[in-house]
Amino acid sequence: MDFAVVDPRVQQSRVFPEPTEEVILANLVEGILYAVLDEAPHTYIYCAANEEASGSYWLGYRDDQAEGGWHAGDGLLGLDVVRSAFRKYLHGDRSWRVDFRWAKQEDIDADGAIHGLGFV
Repeated sequence: MDFAVVDPRVQQSRVFPEPTEEVILANLVEGILYAVLDEAPHTYIYCAANEEASGSYWLGYRDDQAEGGWHAGDGLLGLDVVRSAFRKYLHGDRSWRVDFRWAKQEDIDADGAIHGLGFV
């Protein structure tokens, strides 16, 4: 498992092989642009900052077994919610999947509104 984060404050991307929970929580902080925690190629959870709403993030995942990517249809999320999802993913706790309403990425517009019936 690898954890990667894009943090503009240090003007670089950082990758942490086999991260601990402490490493993830120390780097999944306000101001990052993007973070991803991968379990295998094409199987990962990620978050991306919303540049228009400071302190809010989009959350998504891709599972090599499922076709395409999925996006939390719950709208913008706070960092504490994102950190909880990453923590669960790291520890193999699959409950993060039921904590959100998931929709196929192509069914969500820029405002987070869901279109179609692509829910998981």
